[in-house]
Amino acid sequence: MKEIKEQKQIDRIIRDSEFQKYFSMDIKDKTHLFLAKANEHIFEEGESAQWLLYMTSGRAKLRSTSANGKTTLLDFPKAPWFLGEIELFGTRTSTLEVKCLEDSYILGIPTEEYGDMLLNDNQFLRNMCRCIAQKETQRVADLMNQQGFPLKNRLADFILRCSVQGQYKERNVDAAEYLGVSYRHLQEVMSELIEQHMITKHQRVYTICNRNALEKLTSEINQMRN
Repeated sequence: MKEIKEQKQIDRIIRDSEFQKYFSMDIKDKTHLFLAKANEHIFEEGESAQWLLYMTSGRAKLRSTSANGKTTLLDFPKAPWFLGEIELFGTRTSTLEVKCLEDSYILGIPTEEYGDMLLNDNQFLRNMCRCIAQKETQRVADLMNQQGFPLKNRLADFILRCSVQGQYKERNVDAAEYLGVSYRHLQEVMSELIEQHMITKHQRVYTICNRNALEKLTSEINQMRN
């Protein structure tokens, strides 16, 4: 990530994102601003988190690697979104992989320097409890979607969440695992979306050609998520 040191831009993003509202202390002089480009890592997996980060724009994907080397897609955070709060609380000692899907502006507070101050800020702790509860609520909604909607609807949702500038490039084997279906079943439904002219395929890249149709399939899922 590239750090941006232009103070006027830092002040503007802090103001526009309402970042200050999460804290009782004045965090203006403690906050850094970063720009993470598409496909760039915010966190590498297994590193020691030294920042509390707040995505003010953009989207990312969260992945984890098991002991046998298998990589699993876990989530698709989008701004506004905190990263590193679990590590700050000591519940997880090292980071999961977080990689940008698109250019993202990120505010950060160094936890080695200000971690104790954050953990003694009651307003910050209350807000983190709320944010973590919201994340958990979303994960439960996503789990219910896995069980309550046909694969066609869930795949349309997955494509929209992962696509960048109208293109979808996730591996089908990863998508099948995330959606809890067989690779063959996923391929069949992907072919159905192509036949219905919602997406097209060229080599390994899918292009969205009827976004409205995909969004119509996901409308009920988004109602549950919200």
